[in-house]
Amino acid sequence: MPNLSSQLNITIGSTLYTASESASYGTNDKTGPVIVPVAKAGTLSTRTSDTEGTITGSTGHGITTGQKLDIQWSDGRRYNVTVGTVDGNSIPISLGAGDNLPDADTALVFATPVEISTAFDGTQGLCREFHQRRRFHNSGCRGRGSRL
Repeated sequence: MPNLSSQLNITIGSTLYTASESASYGTNDKTGPVIVPVAKAGTLSTRTSDTEGTITGSTGHGITTGQKLDIQWSDGRRYNVTVGTVDGNSIPISLGAGDNLPDADTALVFATPVEISTAFDGTQGLCREFHQRRRFHNSGCRGRGSRL
């Protein structure tokens, strides 16, 4: 099963508070197996600006107009990129966040992002840490392990 772990460090004054949590998908959060699509290979055939260009994908790439893409190349990535009007293997892209698009004719991979809903809540670990150190009796934490 895929696992998720997170660590949070907060310093208040000279005191460091550390909290960590972990969860396995398909067990504690009831999401079941996570299916992530395989990234497709392509080339940034046209670079119009730092945030706009056209990817040439292979036949059967499966990308449609209006989708969001995450893109990665050898020394950068751009995510949440908007797909324009797809025409065959020509995939126009714009906007998004991350690194500026690379030079034209750069090889890259692209995929539709997958959002995973989970019951993972790192604040519970932080609340337990506050409680264990008994520094803050009214820390704003609620639920298991908190002390008001």
